Amino acid sequence: MTIIDRILRRDMAAPVAAPRRRDVPGGVAGADSAASTYGFLISDDPNPIWRGRSRWPVIDEMRLSDGTVRSSLMLYKLPIRAADYAVEPATEDPLDRLVADAVAWQFGIGRDDDDAPLGHSWETLLDEGALKMLDNGSMFEEMVWGDGLQTWRDADGDPHQLLTLIRLAPRSPRFVQRLETDPRTGAIARFEQWLPGTKPIPPEKLIAHAIERENGEWWGTSALRPMYGNWKLKKQLMIASGIAWDRWAAGIPIVRHPSGAGYALRADEIGRTVRGNERAYVTFDASEPDWGLELLNGSGTIADPVPLLRWHCEQIRESGLQFFANLGTSATGSRAVGDVLVDPFYQAVETITKQAISVYRKSAIRRFVDYNFGTAIPTPTITFRGLAQRDVAVLCQAIYDASGAGLAFDDPETQDAIRTALDLPKLPVDFKPPEGAGPEDAEVDPETGLPVPPEAVPPTPSRAIAGARSYPG
Repeated sequence: MTIIDRILRRDMAAPVAAPRRRDVPGGVAGADSAASTYGFLISDDPNPIWRGRSRWPVIDEMRLSDGTVRSSLMLYKLPIRAADYAVEPATEDPLDRLVADAVAWQFGIGRDDDDAPLGHSWETLLDEGALKMLDNGSMFEEMVWGDGLQTWRDADGDPHQLLTLIRLAPRSPRFVQRLETDPRTGAIARFEQWLPGTKPIPPEKLIAHAIERENGEWWGTSALRPMYGNWKLKKQLMIASGIAWDRWAAGIPIVRHPSGAGYALRADEIGRTVRGNERAYVTFDASEPDWGLELLNGSGTIADPVPLLRWHCEQIRESGLQFFANLGTSATGSRAVGDVLVDPFYQAVETITKQAISVYRKSAIRRFVDYNFGTAIPTPTITFRGLAQRDVAVLCQAIYDASGAGLAFDDPETQDAIRTALDLPKLPVDFKPPEGAGPEDAEVDPETGLPVPPEAVPPTPSRAIAGARSYPG
């Protein structure tokens, strides 16, 4: 009798037999792509330039020489680097809290300790590691452990001897010689570089970042890839425009002279020596009416390249979902719709942030916890906020409206979050609300049981914060 038969007959008393292992097909029959069979250097990109090592000079030229491409990358990276990060324990157990504090110290998350093992902040770690996958499509790091134990003191001042990471060393994909994956799991099984003096990096020491992987390839998809077509045409247009202006903008001198060999030689000398500066001139004697000089100016016939250049710049930004960056620079659209257009971009930024955190959490952070506290201890969670900049007026209005609807903003964590968004200092650690500022002092509607909203007055930042603390709803 099948499970469905028992459900239909309401006969759930009989236990469900566990599946037998020999009935499950085993092994791997197919392959993800040619890259998983022939190695890391094979790619399925339709453009040959982007299939192998020939991509690296193109990527470097795009991100280092083009202002529009660089600004598109920075628009992705800066919000991620500027966000506020914190380590949250898996549970409220004191041991889990201790582990979370140790992780924050090890990786410089939410703190800036002089004795931090890595020697730099979490922001720097993101910039040198995970965020490079936006440029390259993928990025790798090697976990370098210290030779001995390092002393860390917890919040109570108690010392702990920990095995620490002294560096997460960047390993660029452009130096990869051989990368093999496990056909069953798709994880990296072998990683080698072609640089002299290097050795294969064991999988347990490797951190692998890749964005928009296709068919199991660890190349990933660079954020610059969809910009390439417009960038190339823009570059060619700038070169052609430069040649045209260099040839025609200064004008070509035309010398009229009387017939005769001597006059021709003199005319040649005049034409060669004419210079376009503030003191340049040519004179002819009035007794020689057949002489004359004029400049043929071809700049009036040169097509204006600015509209095409602007269009290519707009297309480069749109390939990165940065539609809002074109508002105010094009003939159509206005910044009034910027809030609508910016949402997809920040959704992409948030997704990239979550992916980077997930990779670090499952690799470096998990191994740090395993080596120091044991495999049974759960992994702490990394949280972030402040990824998107908020309009102060809109935020204050939202707080004011929510306060009138009965939501309280009087806990220190919420107050600190609001103050951070408003660029105000956080509450002191020993801060206590003033007398008569609690929810019990609010006037309540006897019919609905909800707090009576305050009088409708134009909200200001100071009133929004003060009202949130002194009035729970």
